[in-house]
Amino acid sequence: MPIQLQLKFLLLALLLIITACGQKGPLFMPDKEQPDKTAEAQGS
Repeated sequence: MPIQLQLKFLLLALLLIITACGQKGPLFMPDKEQPDKTAEAQGS
């Protein structure tokens, strides 16, 4: 049972981190701030 609780906590923490990053700055999706970087990465 403790493993399930840990998994739940981990998922919650991950979600919080992702939401926090999204609010502070789209680290996962930098296409909004710098479309050139993503375009170059995809082209390369």
